Amino acid sequence: SGPAVARMEQAVTDAVDALLAPLLRAGGGEAMASVANPLPALVVSWVLGFPAADAGKIMVWGRQGGDLLHGTRDARRIAALLPETIALSAYIDAQIDAACAHGGQGMTGHLAQMIAEGATDRLTARNILLVLVGAAVETTMSLIGNTLRLLVETPGMEARLRAEPGLIPAFIEECTRLESPFKGHYRVVRRPSRLGDVDLEAGDRLMLLWASANRDARAVDNPDALDLLRPNPRKHLAYGHGLHFCLGAALARQEVRVVLERLFAQTDRIALGDGGWALVPSLFVRRLDRLDLRFG
Repeated sequence: SGPAVARMEQAVTDAVDALLAPLLRAGGGEAMASVANPLPALVVSWVLGFPAADAGKIMVWGRQGGDLLHGTRDARRIAALLPETIALSAYIDAQIDAACAHGGQGMTGHLAQMIAEGATDRLTARNILLVLVGAAVETTMSLIGNTLRLLVETPGMEARLRAEPGLIPAFIEECTRLESPFKGHYRVVRRPSRLGDVDLEAGDRLMLLWASANRDARAVDNPDALDLLRPNPRKHLAYGHGLHFCLGAALARQEVRVVLERLFAQTDRIALGDGGWALVPSLFVRRLDRLDLRFG
């Protein structure tokens, strides 16, 4: 909820400062491994009630879910990922067991209480936590990285946001729209229907392409532009819609906003470093593998 996310503001700020400190001392460096990747794993660990000391493992596991769906991994790499998936399931089972026996924090503690009340079972609880790890970690890594990339690659954007920090939320929404963390999702048609001018039957499978939807000129004026003055900046589908709307949207927005605010507070200039940036090869996600930044 909004109030719960607001209560995490100081903890997120402290975490961002700690992650940024080595980069700032060095005058820059590779921002994905230093900040964008570890921050979401740490925050998700807090929300789920996992030990903060395990955030490094959650970071690795959170990315590996996407690895299985990239469509660019060979059979050997996929085979190597399967034991890690089993390890994550075993880890979550152990967290649920501990919460059921001794009480727990966060989502795990809440699910343990539901198990005790008979409102859910352990398998359902495990699957909920598995989905949250996979859905929350990699997507927020992507959002932070691509927001920073667009900041340094859009002429005049850094100066404008420093001068008008009230525009930072609109900037984040535009980055989310233009660089949606997931490239698309599958859906199964439940009943005969019509989409545009195409007739669909029950059982048909659709691929919802977020980059296409978020650049639909019928819904977005000048859709390829990064426009901070759109009348409804949250009118995009990067977080899904309706029943499928992202549960962690407010938290993801908070994390990337705090990263920007703390960078602006502690630097005079942010630029792309000589190492540039590169995307993870994937048919599924839009995540940076590396992003080299330099600070002034």
